[in-house]
Amino acid sequence: QAERAHRMEAELLQSRIAVMLSQIQPHFLFNALNTIEYLCEEDPPVAARATNDFARYLRGNMDSLMGSQMVPFRSELEHLAHYVAIEQLRYPFIKVEYDVHADDFLVPSLSVQPLVENAIKHGASRKIGGGVVRVASWRAGRSFVVRVTDDGPGFDERAIARFREGVDDGASDARPLGEAPARNHVGLANVAARVAATCGGTMRVENEAGGGASVTMTVPYEEDGGSR
Repeated sequence: QAERAHRMEAELLQSRIAVMLSQIQPHFLFNALNTIEYLCEEDPPVAARATNDFARYLRGNMDSLMGSQMVPFRSELEHLAHYVAIEQLRYPFIKVEYDVHADDFLVPSLSVQPLVENAIKHGASRKIGGGVVRVASWRAGRSFVVRVTDDGPGFDERAIARFREGVDDGASDARPLGEAPARNHVGLANVAARVAATCGGTMRVENEAGGGASVTMTVPYEEDGGSR
């Protein structure tokens, strides 16, 4: 039993490492470092702030390995803020807005940032003149809801169908019509599977009636920790 417990602990650690690494994409690291290098000469004060955001972003990912699988939503928002600050150096025309009506609840670690990354990369950044990403949260009965929306081109309807079927070979990622699947990074279906396995939550993807897309994550309210 001790050997089995040790093996399960090792497998859990490897799984959490894989989740962390899946969020730190090589292109993001290279782009962030290249941007900071450029700013060191052009705007040193901004470079200093960007370096601080970058370090805190990496620290947040590392802390997820040693901490609980469930973390306060407000901690996810702090981690997200560092990510957004770095991305806005590359996409200054993109706005990220927050409509937070509840933040005292738990969500799976590193579950919100990939939703915003998807909304920026495949949504807002593809809107002419720059788009808007909105992060909202509220309590709904016995659950808490986190919704990330963008005003970009929306999901490929085939991607929505594959997401609902639980298929994730890269085609489940949000992307404009006709764009090739991004197979080299975690898909939304993978995040949804982790949300379900970690806390029994759910995720839904859909196109907005007025244009754009949304991803809605719902996590159950827990008396002993989901709300304090």
